Amino acid sequence: PVSDLNWQIHGTADFNGDQQTDLLWRNDSTGENAVWLMNGTEPNRGVLIQSELANSKWKILGAGDFDGDKNADVLWLDTENQNVYYWRMAGTDYIESVFVNNAPLDDTWKFQGVMDFDKNGYDDIFWSNTVDGKTGMWMMNENGYDRPVIAESVDLSWEGHA
Repeated sequence: PVSDLNWQIHGTADFNGDQQTDLLWRNDSTGENAVWLMNGTEPNRGVLIQSELANSKWKILGAGDFDGDKNADVLWLDTENQNVYYWRMAGTDYIESVFVNNAPLDDTWKFQGVMDFDKNGYDDIFWSNTVDGKTGMWMMNENGYDRPVIAESVDLSWEGHA
């Protein structure tokens, strides 16, 4: 249990390569970020991510391997200018911030999750439109953002998360 309720889970991924899903935490009050390295359902240890400070304009979207290096990275949205970045990570060590793309221009598009849809070794970014039911993916490759793919509309009563 976490006694400080400002700490919230914002993603899951394997940050240390042990084939266990770890928990990505953010303290929305201080801007601190941390990873709980897990062993099944038990945390082994918590690690603060030493990085540039992400202030309140930054929102963690999730985690995935966006550069194909087998290390989990942290996906961010700059809520002021709607740019999407990821933190390139080496385990729990921050390496650098990498620009991905401008977020969809209107707020009807919502981030849903990450998954390697085209099986090329790079996690892609999944979005859905809450008005017309369209879904879309930002396909990633060795050069970063590659292209958007818009899928057919889905019934708006469905709720999906990757």
